Amino acid sequence: DSSTSRGLGDVYKRQGYNLLRELSRMASFAPELLQHGPSQSVLELSAGSAAAAEICKEYGHSYKPVDYLGGRGSVYALLHHYLGVDADDFNGTQRPYKFDTDSVDYIFCYQAIDAYGSEEEYLACIQEMGRIARKKVVVVFNITDINVFYGPLMLANSEFCQNLQAGLGGGEVAWEICPATKLFALLWTLPGWENQD
Repeated sequence: DSSTSRGLGDVYKRQGYNLLRELSRMASFAPELLQHGPSQSVLELSAGSAAAAEICKEYGHSYKPVDYLGGRGSVYALLHHYLGVDADDFNGTQRPYKFDTDSVDYIFCYQAIDAYGSEEEYLACIQEMGRIARKKVVVVFNITDINVFYGPLMLANSEFCQNLQAGLGGGEVAWEICPATKLFALLWTLPGWENQD
């Protein structure tokens, strides 16, 4: 109904734009998903447009969006319905997260981690994502948090990033700029999957 989509920004109503944005993110963060091959599983936290659903379907991957519904529904519900995906309820502030260990291959979290806790809690949130994912975790930080204070160029060498990277304990961590938003992103390839995709 219209009340469910009332808060939906105009940018999300343009599905072609949504697809291009997701393609650019996947090409940068997980290009291995843009090829046919063994099916991979993707979990998107706070999924928004869920445009990755169409891309995953095209390449034979499974895709699951989750969003905070809080008994009121999601502003993205009409988009999710259009795409034929059902978003499960997910509250990123409640840890441990409700997903089994090593239950998906990839986790994407775009501009949502600030809703899961303070900057001091980011490490615990990302560690939880790493518990759930087998291969890779991608987090794009929102404009309201660390991007504003540091700016993308200084951020990779900041104490914040060094502490976060040290706390992840294994695998390969890369710091990049999101091609769609120009915001700072963390790519964590989990132990055992470095240089395999």
